[in-house]
Amino acid sequence: VEKLKKTSPNDPMLMKITSLREDLGYIFFNRRAQFVCTQMLQTGQKLRVGVNFKGKSHSYVGTVVNSTENEIWVKPPTVKGKVVNMSKFKTFNLSIFRKNDGEYRFSTRLKSQITTPVNALVMEHTSKIKKLHIREHERYKLQFKRSFHLLVPGKKPTGADMEDQTQCLGTVLDISIGGLKFRTQNLPEKAVEGASMVFSLEEAKIKGEIHADVVRISEDKEGKNVHLQFQNLSELNRLYLQKFIASKNPIKI
Repeated sequence: VEKLKKTSPNDPMLMKITSLREDLGYIFFNRRAQFVCTQMLQTGQKLRVGVNFKGKSHSYVGTVVNSTENEIWVKPPTVKGKVVNMSKFKTFNLSIFRKNDGEYRFSTRLKSQITTPVNALVMEHTSKIKKLHIREHERYKLQFKRSFHLLVPGKKPTGADMEDQTQCLGTVLDISIGGLKFRTQNLPEKAVEGASMVFSLEEAKIKGEIHADVVRISEDKEGKNVHLQFQNLSELNRLYLQKFIASKNPIKI
């Protein structure tokens, strides 16, 4: 495709590239296809859109509203129902997740912001994409109190089954989009490596409980440190979690 663009930019075949790419499965949702260019993104795809303003990072979860071979349209943020004018920002930092694969990050330039036929940030495509494997997620120091519930095998984490679980209050010490570490003084006896726990994070707009496995437990004079790895967190919830972490401006570990 790139060779054809350079040698024959007016070739009518280029008009068919988008549909051809979809027919062949070279789209982001297909994990068998390496994510090598943003032309692979399709309408409806969720991603995190970030900008740097006065030395701080700001972000929101956006949606691809249109994608052509030449540009990609992303829904702009809104405040109190009104669309925010983002035209003063020339470069945007975006990230996206693919289930059972990892996180991808890339930067792109803004071409314009339009209001018709839809409100959209019109951005340039890019092939400069960096992949962060699941084990390489950045951890951040971010402390807050949270209740954790130990799952009982064969029981669901909601409704009346909550009575069959053991609860403990802990302080989250650090967090990433792959997991977190918390400290507690009253860790349940059955909370051992390999056990499953759930907790909520409504501040990040994540609905329902987050499931996590205990991967390591250590102890110091201040209590027991429990390392959790998130399980089956959707791509959208990962974006919300990442936005929540970024909004706190934590210290990278």
